[in-house]
Amino acid sequence: MWKEIINAFRHTDVVETLEGKIGEMLDAGQWMFQQVSDLLARKRRADALRDALYEKDRRINQLEQEIRERIVTHLTVGNPQDLGPCLVLMSVVKDAERIGDYCKNIFEVGKFYQGEFTRPEFHGPLEEIASTIQEMFERTKTALLENDAALAKQVIAKKGNISKSCNLLVQQLLSLEETDAPAGEVVAYALLARYYKRVESHLSNLASSVVAPVPLLDFHEKIE
Repeated sequence: MWKEIINAFRHTDVVETLEGKIGEMLDAGQWMFQQVSDLLARKRRADALRDALYEKDRRINQLEQEIRERIVTHLTVGNPQDLGPCLVLMSVVKDAERIGDYCKNIFEVGKFYQGEFTRPEFHGPLEEIASTIQEMFERTKTALLENDAALAKQVIAKKGNISKSCNLLVQQLLSLEETDAPAGEVVAYALLARYYKRVESHLSNLASSVVAPVPLLDFHEKIE
């Protein structure tokens, strides 16, 4: 479907502008995710990171608004045949914007939980999931902007494994006895599992726009 979007905005300056803005949104989301990962690893301090992180999120929101304005203008001046691609583009930028919101949620975990991560059976898998998501950012951006179907399917294929891992972690955490681990640490693990799952899901949604028709956007299990 990404090719149809590019065809809809066929004027070179418009295409380059849109691609540049979407690329910047993904770069900003990746930067935010890396920064909050460093915060969780105690490589950054929350008070030193907060302003830059929230400024980056505001920039993501601004880019989304600019793209939406471009879409509305494009349809208003008389391009009703491009409604489908424009709807997809709306979906794409919303997924990119939501990544910033979940990065802020992860930041809050690192800010409010000041204890140590002492349970390797939970902390280890979460670190692996975060590392995988970090790799997915670059692959998603390349798949999207270069219309690379094979790479998009690789991103989508990661979703199942990460979702299962996150769900299993939450199930295990809910099965712990009250005396097995401090409540704050358990809550931190559970929140990170849910937030990582959502970031990964939005990256998969972005990748699905490369290979899926409009009705199947975000329905990854139906993409072959």
